[in-house]
Amino acid sequence: MSSDPMYSAAQINIPPALPQVLKEFTKAAIRSQPGDLLRWSAEYFEGLNTGKILPPKQSRIPAQNDGQEEKEEKEAGETQKTQEQQGKVGSDVGVGFDVDALKMLFTEVGTANETMDIISGKDAAKRHNIPDQTVSDVLSLGDFQESVRNVPFVTLLCAVLQPGLSETLSLLVDVAGGEVGSALFEEAFVFLANIEELSQEKIDAVVAAAKESITLKANTVAAVLRSDPSSDHPANNEQQGTENDKEDAADEEEENKVVEGEEGEENGNEEESVESQQQNSEGHPEEVENKEVEGEEENTTEQVEEPQQQNNGDQTDDNVAEEEAEEIAPAVDVEEIKTIIEAIRDSNPENRMAKHFDVEYFTSLGNAEKAALLQCCQSGLDNHDSSMGCYAMQPADYDRFKPFFSKVIADYHGVDIDATHTNNWDLTGVEGLPEDGKLDLTALGLPDLSMRVRVGRNLSDFPLPGAMNQQDRINLEKKMCEAFEKLVAMPEYGGRYNSLTPDHPDHISEDEYKQLVKDHIMFKDMAADPYLLSAGIASDWPYGRGCYVSEDRGFVIWVGEEDHLRIMCMKKGSVLNEVFDRLKTALDVVSSIDGLDFAMSSDYGVVTSCPTNLGTGMRASVHIPLPKLTSDGTDAKAKAVCKPLGLSVRGIGGEHTPIGEGGICDISPRARFCITEAEIICALYKGIKLLKEKEDASDESGDDG
Repeated sequence: MSSDPMYSAAQINIPPALPQVLKEFTKAAIRSQPGDLLRWSAEYFEGLNTGKILPPKQSRIPAQNDGQEEKEEKEAGETQKTQEQQGKVGSDVGVGFDVDALKMLFTEVGTANETMDIISGKDAAKRHNIPDQTVSDVLSLGDFQESVRNVPFVTLLCAVLQPGLSETLSLLVDVAGGEVGSALFEEAFVFLANIEELSQEKIDAVVAAAKESITLKANTVAAVLRSDPSSDHPANNEQQGTENDKEDAADEEEENKVVEGEEGEENGNEEESVESQQQNSEGHPEEVENKEVEGEEENTTEQVEEPQQQNNGDQTDDNVAEEEAEEIAPAVDVEEIKTIIEAIRDSNPENRMAKHFDVEYFTSLGNAEKAALLQCCQSGLDNHDSSMGCYAMQPADYDRFKPFFSKVIADYHGVDIDATHTNNWDLTGVEGLPEDGKLDLTALGLPDLSMRVRVGRNLSDFPLPGAMNQQDRINLEKKMCEAFEKLVAMPEYGGRYNSLTPDHPDHISEDEYKQLVKDHIMFKDMAADPYLLSAGIASDWPYGRGCYVSEDRGFVIWVGEEDHLRIMCMKKGSVLNEVFDRLKTALDVVSSIDGLDFAMSSDYGVVTSCPTNLGTGMRASVHIPLPKLTSDGTDAKAKAVCKPLGLSVRGIGGEHTPIGEGGICDISPRARFCITEAEIICALYKGIKLLKEKEDASDESGDDG
C-alpha cells in the first residue's frame, strides 16, 4: 500500500486560475502540434511568466525527410537569420496586449507628423494596459530620446504583434480603422525602412506609389511595398530593395503557410450521401440546432507557377498578390503527401478527400496553391476516419480547385461531376405542393409540431471560418451588427444580439451564455471539438462569436460557427410555409444591408465551408412522434423506412443523440445540392406524409402491418 498521505476533498486547495491556465495550454498545444512537446511546453510557460512572445504554431505541411535534429538546427538557423536580416523590427520585445489596445491608443495619439514627450507616451500606453517593459523596449528600439513621434511609436507597437515590414504596416492600417492617408503611411514606412536599412531608391519608390494611392487599405499594403525604382524590370532591378521586400513578405507568409486544415463533416449533424444513403460517420453532436457541416469557396485567382518578369502597370492587385504568394510559398514534398494519401486510402477507403486526391493534379499546382489545397484537406489528413475530410478555406476554393472538389461533390451528393446548381425559393409549380399552396400538417392528421428551417451563409469579402484570424472574426461580427440593429428596430423581429467577444458592447455573461445553450438557442464552445480545432474553425474562441435572437425567439442568427452565419427560423405549429417564408424575408433584410454580400458560385450556388451543405446550405426539419417505428427504443426502423423516402433521421438533440420521449425524431430531407429551396420544403412535406402512412401501418412492434 502506498505510504503517500491521503487527502480529503476539503484539504485539496486548487488554485482558482489553474483550470483556465490548463485549458488554454491544452488548446495552444493542439493548435501548435509541436514536435518536441516538453521543450515547447517549457517555452510556453516561460513566455507566460516573462511576458515574452509565446512559441509559434509549427508547420503542419509534411516536410522533407530530414532527421529531426537536422530540421531543428535548420529552423533555428533560419530564425536567427531572419532576426538578423529583417527581424530588427519587433524582435526581442515583450508582449502583453492586443490589437484592441492599439486601436484605443491610436485613437488617442495617432495623428501624422506629431510628437509627444516620453512621459506622455508612457502614460498613454499605460492607460491602455500596454506593459511598461514593452513600452521601454519600443522606446529603445526607436531610439526616442526626449520626445516620441506618435505614428512611429504606434507602428513599433504594431511590430511587436506582427513582426515583418508588410505585416506591421498592414496591422497599422487595421488599427487606424482600415484605411490611412498617404502621409501617415509614408511616416510609418520611412521610419521602419530606415531601421530595416532599405535603399533610398526603394524608399522613394514606395513613397511615390503610396502618394499615387492617396489612401491605403490593409490589402493594398503588400502591392505598394513591391513598388520598384525601375519600371523596366520590376522583378529583377534594385536587388537590395527587392530582396529585403521578399524577406518581409516571407515573414508575413510564415504564419499563413501553416496548414491548419478543415474537417468536412466532423463537426456534426452530417447528412448521408444521397447516392450511398449511408449515415455519415463524422460529426460532433450538435444539440443546439441539428447542424450540418458546410462548405464554401474562395475568391482567389488561379496561381501562376512562375512569377512574371514584367509588370508594366497592367497587373491587378490580385495578380500581384498571387505572384508574391508564389515567391514566398514553401516547397511541398509531393512524395510525402502521396505516401500519406495512399495510407489513408488503404485504412479508410470512405475518406472522400483521400479517395479523390489526384497526385498528378496536385503536382501541377504552384507551391502556393499546393499549400492552399492541403489546408482544405487538412481535416482528412489529421482524421483518417473522416467520411468527407475537406473544407473550403476561401469563398472561391470550389472553383479554384474544381478538379478536386467536383469529384468530392459528385460522390457525396450523388450527382454528375459537371452538375450545376440553381437556387429558387418560389413554390409555384413545385411537385408535391397542395393545390392551395399550403403545406399544412393538420391535413395529414398531425398535431402542431416543432418546425425549423435554417440556412448557412458566408460573406464574400472574408475568408471562410477555417482560414480566419481573430481580427477577421471580430471585423465580421462588427459588420453583422449593422444588420442586427436593423432587425432590432423592426417590430416583427425586435430582440437583441448576444456577443461572446470580450469588451463587445453586447457582451453577455457566462451564465447568460450557458442559459442560451441550455435553451438550444446558442451553440457550444467549439474549442472542445477536435475536428473543428483541426479545421481552424474553432480558433480564437470566443472572439467573433455570438447570436442574434428575435423577441419571440423564433428567429436566430448564429455568428462565427462553422459558417460565418447560420440563419434559422423555428416555430411550433402546423404550416411549414410560415417558417419558410419568414426565413426568406429575413434573408432579404440581411442581404439588403450595404456591404453584406453572400458568397455564391455560378456553378455550385450558395458557398458553405463544407461540401455537404453546398448549393442551398439549407436544412428543413420537424420533430415528429413515431412511437411504433421506435418501439424498440432506437431509431433504426425509422431510418430504414425513411431511407428510400430521401429523409434523414436523428435524435432531437442533433446527430448521434437519442430519440425523444414518445419516439420523437428529427426528420429532414437529405438533399442540399442540385435541388431548389422550394423543392426541399415540399420534399419535407411529402416525406412526412409518406412517413405518417408507414407509421400508421405499423403494428406496435414497428413491423409493417
